[in-house]
Amino acid sequence: MQLVLVTCGMPGIGKSTWAEAQKLPIVSPDRERARLGDAADQRLNGAAWHRVRERIEQAVFTGNPPALIVDGTFAGRSDRKSMLRTIGPTARRVLVVFPVDRAAAHRQNAARGRLVPAPVVDRFADKLEESLPRVWTEGWDLVWDVLAGAPWGEQPWTPKLAAHAAACGWPAPPR
Repeated sequence: MQLVLVTCGMPGIGKSTWAEAQKLPIVSPDRERARLGDAADQRLNGAAWHRVRERIEQAVFTGNPPALIVDGTFAGRSDRKSMLRTIGPTARRVLVVFPVDRAAAHRQNAARGRLVPAPVVDRFADKLEESLPRVWTEGWDLVWDVLAGAPWGEQPWTPKLAAHAAACGWPAPPR
């Protein structure tokens, strides 16, 4: 079974840094905008998201790679539900939720090369504060709060998925 991890959090909170550290292939609108010419050019969003969806659908269809990360904000419930539909029911779908911490996001955003305007960061924070309390009802196989540690919980992880986790440096699931 394929594993698709989807990040969810404010701009500047560390989603991309976390994704890079996992040693898995990453699909993201930022990367697709960069391939189209400019990662910061929001006018390229439509084409970038089209490419993101194509890459996810191809990966799930072929089963290659066996695990990947979709790196984006996914602040709204409709954004996350759309991603669930794109991934489909055959892959293990994990939502990786980052804390809604405005001060940290603004601080980290100010320190990076490509700034997101402060009102946009706040708009995403508002959207997340509104939508996250109901995230458990959306259809994810697992919702992983990165502050709570490894994503095992009470989920029935197969040996293959445990091998992915070990390759990423995550702790072994409880027995």
